[in-house]
Amino acid sequence: MQWQVFKRGVTAESALGQLVQIRSSVEGFRSALNTDAVLAANTYLRWSEDAERVLRQTFSTTDLVESLYTRRYWHIREISVDTPRPFPLIRDEIDTQLASLTSAISQIEHYGRLLGGPGSPSLVLLDTNVLVHGIQFQDILWHSEFKRTAVALVLPLVIIDELDKLKDKGIRAAGGVLKALDGLLDSAEGLEPIRVRDGVHLQIVDEPYLHRRLDRADDEIARQANYFQSFREDPVIVVTRDRGMRVRCKARRVDAAILPSHLERRVTEAS
Repeated sequence: MQWQVFKRGVTAESALGQLVQIRSSVEGFRSALNTDAVLAANTYLRWSEDAERVLRQTFSTTDLVESLYTRRYWHIREISVDTPRPFPLIRDEIDTQLASLTSAISQIEHYGRLLGGPGSPSLVLLDTNVLVHGIQFQDILWHSEFKRTAVALVLPLVIIDELDKLKDKGIRAAGGVLKALDGLLDSAEGLEPIRVRDGVHLQIVDEPYLHRRLDRADDEIARQANYFQSFREDPVIVVTRDRGMRVRCKARRVDAAILPSHLERRVTEAS
C-alpha cells in the first residue's frame, strides 16, 4: 500500500481514529450477518458509501477509496433473493476491506512510532544540499542551533538515495556523509532512533513498499515533510540552502530555514 497522505488540516491522530471507526463498523456488521441476503447486501453498500465519504474527507490519496470497488462489490450490488451463496460473497468482500483498512492503520501507527508525538524531540529535516555543503551533520549542536532541549534529525529514504547518486557522480562530500551514516547504522537495530551526540538523535524514515515518489526530489522531500508534520503538534523544520525548497515548504505550510553561514563547509571539502 502506498503512503496514505492526509488532506490539509487533518492530523495523523484524527485520520487513525477515522480508520479505526470505519473498520469497527464493518467488523460489527460481519458478525451480525442475517438470513436476508438483500438486506445484508444493502447494509454493506451503505457502509461502502459512508466509508467513501469519510475517506475522501480524510485523505488526499485515493487508494483506499478505489479499493472499495472490487469485482465482488459490483456482484454484491446485483444480489437478489435468487442469488446463489450470497453470504460467502459478502463475507469475503468484508474480509478484503478489513485487510485494506488494517494495513492503512498499521502504516499510520508505524510512522507515528518513528516520528513521535507530544514530548518527543523536535524534528529537523536536513535537505540533501545541507548534508553535502554544510559541516558534517554529526559535528553540529543542532539542539543549540534551534534552541531546543533535544532534536531528532529526520533522514527520509529519498535523501539517502540522492546522496548515493551524488557519490556515484564523484561528489566526495556525499561519500563522506554516507560513510558517517554507515558508522551510525552499524550500531542500530531496525529504524530505532540513533544517538549522534548529547541532545541529537538520527531518525531514518522508510517508505511504504508501493509508495510512488514525485518526479522531482525537492517536491518529494517537501511532500514528505508535510506528511511528517501531520504527526506533530510542534513544527517540523526543514533546513536547506535552496530558496526553491523554502518556497515548496511554505506552500505546504512547513517551516523551513536557510542553513546559517557559519555551518557551511569550505568549498574544497564539498567538491
